[in-house]
Amino acid sequence: MCYYIIGDFMNTKKRFFAFLLDMFLVLILATSLSNLDYLNPYKDKYENAIKKYNDAMSEYGEVLLTTNSKNSLKDTLNFLKDKMIPPMMEVSKYNLFNSLWYLIIFFLYNVLFAYYNGGQTLGKKVFKIKVVDKGEDKVSFKNLTLRSLFNGSSLFFGVNIIVIIRILISLIPNEFAFMFLIYLVEIISVIYEVIVLISLFTSKGATLTNDIIAKTEVIEVK
Repeated sequence: MCYYIIGDFMNTKKRFFAFLLDMFLVLILATSLSNLDYLNPYKDKYENAIKKYNDAMSEYGEVLLTTNSKNSLKDTLNFLKDKMIPPMMEVSKYNLFNSLWYLIIFFLYNVLFAYYNGGQTLGKKVFKIKVVDKGEDKVSFKNLTLRSLFNGSSLFFGVNIIVIIRILISLIPNEFAFMFLIYLVEIISVIYEVIVLISLFTSKGATLTNDIIAKTEVIEVK
């Protein structure tokens, strides 16, 4: 029993640090590309939208402090509708190329590169682990793609399937539908990531949810 606990802990530790290293590399490259004007035509618009959103947030704080209890709900709802939702929609819309470059680099690195490198990214190579199909010696391209679709963390851009859904939601012009779907997706994202954490620390061999979905596993390389 002690052997399995130690083994699972070491696997969890290796996977965690390999993931951080891989995400660091992906984010550096994706951020560098999205900061180039000719690769991100929304760059200036995104920065302006962020500024407007931050200004609205500061103003919202003042609204909460100055409104009385009788009309605070009405004032708050009006403020959200007129001042908060428009810049939120702009941020979501103009974040398009940031998200696209992140997804492109993530999938090129974690699917294409890993597939032709025996199931290993640079992070996994450093920590001597690799991805394989469950019960097999190598991983298939299809399962790596499926695994990567449900990979990611809110510490970075988020779970990739959620990032893709956010991009689609940003195309919705209706303010009510936009807000409802954005909040719904964020709640689903939090629930999914909690499930991932639970599976990481409770399952034998530190099997994550994306491994269960893709029928893959991470093993140590001798």
